[in-house]
Amino acid sequence: MLKYTPLADTVLIELEKIEDEEISSGGIVIARKQTKDVQQKGKESGVVLAMGHLLDSATTGYKIGDKVCFKRYSGTYLEDEDSNLRLLSDADILAVINN
Repeated sequence: MLKYTPLADTVLIELEKIEDEEISSGGIVIARKQTKDVQQKGKESGVVLAMGHLLDSATTGYKIGDKVCFKRYSGTYLEDEDSNLRLLSDADILAVINN
């Protein structure tokens, strides 16, 4: 069960996690130095966890579970145990990311 429930036209997003290191095929750990800009860019997309009661997939174009991108400095940051969340207005969501 989610700790936060969005109201009205807000959307709860789980931000993408940025890996700080990767492991080569030979087992060597390669650390990646991240600038603030790189860290911030990684936080412009995420997965929709919940939608306020005024929103539905027929009117928004996205649904719970979709990966979306949104305006960089929009919304409110929330922390929940091991995830970084952001609460956004529906108008801040720019596109659905199709994989």
